[in-house]
Amino acid sequence: MALQSSYSSEYGASFDNAYIVISTIGYNKGLFMPAPSARTTTVTVHIYADATARENEVKPLDIKTYEFDLDTSADADDLLAQAYAHIKTLKEFEDATDV
Repeated sequence: MALQSSYSSEYGASFDNAYIVISTIGYNKGLFMPAPSARTTTVTVHIYADATARENEVKPLDIKTYEFDLDTSADADDLLAQAYAHIKTLKEFEDATDV
């Protein structure tokens, strides 16, 4: 699973078919802090120029990390589906489609 979207790098280059793939997801239950903290889920994505760049193991254009609230209810989507759904809510990926 991955996303496809337009993407503009911080250097001004634009990519119409950028390929966004999750590389890491982490969940902090907040149990072992000095004081209990809010639960957080972090997701790290690699952004490639396109799917071919990813397949050919070209270095990603960017690597970004985001946080979101994981739904842990019994009928919730799986972790990966929730992470991709969250990414599509972000302004920079609002036009992203599943690929």
